[in-house]
Amino acid sequence: LNYLLNLANCYEEVVQDFKYDISSKRKNLRTPDVMVRAGHRCIFFECKSAVPFLSLRDFDLDKIKATKERYANSIIQVFNRIQDFREGFYYPFKHVMDFSVENIFGVVVLLEDSFIPRGSIYEEVATKLNLSMDSPSMYCIRSNIKIIDFHEIEDVSFCGEDYSKCLEIQRNNPSD
Repeated sequence: LNYLLNLANCYEEVVQDFKYDISSKRKNLRTPDVMVRAGHRCIFFECKSAVPFLSLRDFDLDKIKATKERYANSIIQVFNRIQDFREGFYYPFKHVMDFSVENIFGVVVLLEDSFIPRGSIYEEVATKLNLSMDSPSMYCIRSNIKIIDFHEIEDVSFCGEDYSKCLEIQRNNPSD
């Protein structure tokens, strides 16, 4: 993904993951896999080599639930890394900027998407974080952290487009 985003040649900075510490008890945490800065926006990409369970095609309810939990955990992971970034525990970019909350995006990149309705995944996130769906934190998560198929990022990158523009459009319609 790092190579692909560099190849797009539309980001001011593309940074590979690195380790950081919060405290003596919370050491060796890893940033998202790739972080990009595009003007006043930044994106934190977390890659998952996940493909859908074959039994999803048979509507196996246990596998659907397991997939939702896996995706929800990935969203929470990105959310936590964004919170650490916002709290100043790490800063990946050479150019120092103060990004507004609405311009910080997170993307869980899947090798292949299962197309489970996003609303049910975000409900799982809310349950795991003990948040109401209409809380400010959940609004931010639904607006700014997305699950995207790798091929979609390839398509945009090969056209030399800045993916943060797509995320801005989705931010304004968080139910997508």
